[in-house]
Amino acid sequence: MADVEIHSLNGTTDHDDYAKVIGMVTNNTDDNLDFEVEVTFHRNGKFIGHGSDYIEVPRGRTRPFEVSEWDCPMTNFEVDLFVR
Repeated sequence: MADVEIHSLNGTTDHDDYAKVIGMVTNNTDDNLDFEVEVTFHRNGKFIGHGSDYIEVPRGRTRPFEVSEWDCPMTNFEVDLFVR
């Protein structure tokens, strides 16, 4: 979706293996949109879990999201966005 942007991504894992991914979604369409943000967590290239957040982003606006998982020692992540 070219008129929707995911940006300002940051993912961390603390010493208790609590993983958190935050970012922003910008809606440059003419519609108010309701999204599911899904984060897939990987450790050394292998899938270890996923989580999601639901956000509403009015047209022309930007909203933050946060996805967190306990006991998830990730080394990298992927973010997907689905219109609901």
